[in-house]
Amino acid sequence: MTVGNIERSDEFLQKMVAGLLLRPQASDVLPSGSAPHIYYKSSDKLIHFVDDTGVDVALTAVSFATVLAALAAASAPVGFNGQPLTGVGGVALAANGNISCAAGTTAFDLSAGTGPFKTPSGPNTLSGDVTVAAGKNFSLAAGAGSLDASAATGAIKLGASSATLAFFGVAAVARASAYTMTYNTAAKTVAALTVDDLTDNSGGAAGTTIAAITTGGAAADQVPTRNAIASLVAEVAKIKADILSIKKNTVAVINDMQAYGLLQ
Repeated sequence: MTVGNIERSDEFLQKMVAGLLLRPQASDVLPSGSAPHIYYKSSDKLIHFVDDTGVDVALTAVSFATVLAALAAASAPVGFNGQPLTGVGGVALAANGNISCAAGTTAFDLSAGTGPFKTPSGPNTLSGDVTVAAGKNFSLAAGAGSLDASAATGAIKLGASSATLAFFGVAAVARASAYTMTYNTAAKTVAALTVDDLTDNSGGAAGTTIAAITTGGAAADQVPTRNAIASLVAEVAKIKADILSIKKNTVAVINDMQAYGLLQ
């Protein structure tokens, strides 16, 4: 490749990149005053690279762009003396700078790091599957943050059968024990009450036993007595129907909650 007006080999390119990115080592990149090294020249206000033969090359915009293009076109990891490049301390992007990868099996692996990993405050898109390692957490900080999966059409599952669950900030609890269903007819229509209000003008004392009606009393008293009993029987039948409707609604709710896994 050509850097400035000087023809250099791949070794020259590797050493120049090494001077930019590698931690200084006695056998690789030497401090200022020795070759090879990089320094700033105040007279032309440019960064210069001095190779191991003492040739001084100004890293102009054109020559540095050539170096970057050569790195981008490399078919194998670029390194120095067969070793991958190692960054110096930290790397900072200038304002509006970007990092991008071309198509292929490019990997970005920071798994050996133990420090914090922060993303930009702008939108973040996860284009592939995401797995949270065992024992790690996914949490939202205080504020108006939200977790919206309303556009998803796939399955959304929360926790194993032994996990705990809570809503609205209460302490998470284990899954409730299973219901024993001896009545299994479900209905999702909540019917209106059919029982009527009874007005008691009998003048009698209420009890839990309805006595037999004999013929010893006046015939005029037997008809209203029979009517009162008939009214009670009719209202009890209505109460039974209302209770049955409630039971069916309860069964339907339990079935739905069991289907979601919230009840057993």
